Amino acid sequence: MKKVGYIKDYYPEQRCIIKKIGGVEYKFCNERFARTRIIKKVGRIILRQKNPGWDWLVYDPIRKPKVDLIHTFNSVCMLRGIPWAVTFESTVPRTNQTVGRPWEKNGEPFIPDIFTRRSLHLLTDSSCKACIALSDSARRIQDNMLNQMIGDPAFARIIQEKTVVIHPPQDALVDACEIKKKFSTISSCVEFIFVGRNFFCKGGPMLIEAMEKFSEKVNFHLTVVSNLDDKLFSTGEERKKWANILEKTPWITWFKSLPNEKVLHLCKKAHIGCLPTFKDTYGYSVLEMQACGCPVITTNVRALPEINNKNCGWIVPLEIDKIGGEVILYSDKDEEARRTELLLGLERCLEEIFGNLETVEPKAVHALGRIKKGHSPEEYAKKLSMIYWGK
Repeated sequence: MKKVGYIKDYYPEQRCIIKKIGGVEYKFCNERFARTRIIKKVGRIILRQKNPGWDWLVYDPIRKPKVDLIHTFNSVCMLRGIPWAVTFESTVPRTNQTVGRPWEKNGEPFIPDIFTRRSLHLLTDSSCKACIALSDSARRIQDNMLNQMIGDPAFARIIQEKTVVIHPPQDALVDACEIKKKFSTISSCVEFIFVGRNFFCKGGPMLIEAMEKFSEKVNFHLTVVSNLDDKLFSTGEERKKWANILEKTPWITWFKSLPNEKVLHLCKKAHIGCLPTFKDTYGYSVLEMQACGCPVITTNVRALPEINNKNCGWIVPLEIDKIGGEVILYSDKDEEARRTELLLGLERCLEEIFGNLETVEPKAVHALGRIKKGHSPEEYAKKLSMIYWGK
C-alpha cells in the first residue's frame, strides 16, 4: 500500500490532502522534528532572535520519513529521494519577502533574498511533482510573483509548468427531495446562516446592519456561528458592542463555536448562507453551504467568483485589484468606501431576495449541482493520483 505523508493536521490539510485517495495510507510526519523548526526555536530561545516568521516554512526532516510521497500545504520540502507536492492558497514559496506581495502595491520587480531563492530552487527540483493552486486567483497571484522576479527566467518557467489549479473536493450533503422539503417553509420565515471565525473581517456587522432595515417588514431569522475573536479587524470596544447586539437581537441566534457536524446540520436547515467577506483566500464554508442546498451571498473577493455566481447565489461587488482579486484596502478612506459598498450591496441583495422568494430554491438546486460537477471527491482523487503516481 502506498504511503502519503503530511506535516500538519489543520483544516486546510484535512480539506485538501488527508485521506483523499482510497487505498492509500496517510502518515503524519511531524514538522516539529524538521531541522529548520529546531534552528528557529534555538534562535528564539538561546540567541533571543525575533520570530523569523515565514522564512522557515520548509520541511527538512532530521530522519527520513518512511513514505512514498509528501504533500504539504504552503510549505516547500528539502528531501532526498522522496517526491513531494505542495498545495498553496496565494504564493509558494511563502517567505517574509513574498507573503506581503509588495510588488503588487509598488509595481516594481524584486530580487529574491536568500530564503526566497533557496525555496525557489527546491520548487524547481525534480522531486517537486506539482504546485497545486487552490484557485485561478491563486494561480494569477503566483504567476505575477514569478514574472516580477529579477533573475533567471528559467526558474519561473519551470515552476509555472508544474503548476496546476485543482479546487478542493466537497461531498454533496443533501439531495433534491431534501431541498424541496426545506424550501416549503421559506414563505413563513427565511432562514439565513453566517459562519466565520473572523466576524468583522468576514462582513458580519455589515450583514446585520443591512438586515436590520428589513426586520420590521419581513419575517426572517439569522444564525451566527462566530466567536468574535477578530483582533486585527476590530477593537475591544467593537467586540463588546457586537457581542451585546448578537445576544439581544430577537431575530438572531448566536453560537460562539460549534463542531463542524452541527454547523452542517444548521446549514441543511438554512435557506440562504452568508459570506460577505472583505478577505478570504478561498471560502470553504461556501462549498459546505452549497453542498447543503444553501445558495450563498458572497463578495467578489479572491476565489469567490469562481465558486459562486448569480445562478447559484448572489455576489456583492467590491473594488478589487486586477491580479488575484484582493479587496483594495490601502487606506482608511479605502476601508470606509469598501464598507459602504458592502452595506449597499447587501441591501440590494436582501431586497431582491425578499421581493422574489420563489427564485431562491432554483439557486439552491444550481448550487448543489455546481458542487457535484466542480468538486467531485472522485475526480479530485484521480487528479491527485495522476500527480503522485502518474496514473
